[in-house]
Amino acid sequence: MHNMRRPWRGRIYAMAQTLVSAYFHVVFSTKNRFDFITAEIEEELYAYIGGVVRALGGKLVTAGGTANHVHLLISISKNCLLPDLIGAIKRDSSKWIKTKGGMFMKFGWQDGIQHSRWATHSCRSSRSI
Repeated sequence: MHNMRRPWRGRIYAMAQTLVSAYFHVVFSTKNRFDFITAEIEEELYAYIGGVVRALGGKLVTAGGTANHVHLLISISKNCLLPDLIGAIKRDSSKWIKTKGGMFMKFGWQDGIQHSRWATHSCRSSRSI
């Protein structure tokens, strides 16, 4: 038995790392569906949300919505839980919007979310957001 050839002996083989790719379409609205998301802050809001997502290892693929709700297509890291990410988005963006003063001082997001998982490389789905 000790004469068996072991071609791997003395060699180090690198194993490929595990890759995870998960895309989520997330929708949530402003408190009482009030029209807080004005043209004045919309672009800056989505940029801010993108920064929150990146800070947690994800990517905001695209964003859109109306004056009272947002649609986000997000790719998340394998090390990040979706509820934690959404909590951070809602908490941090709410604080940021309130710094705009005026009517924005009363800003808040509605409790709860709606989300669905998209297949990997779902570029077509981003067009609907």
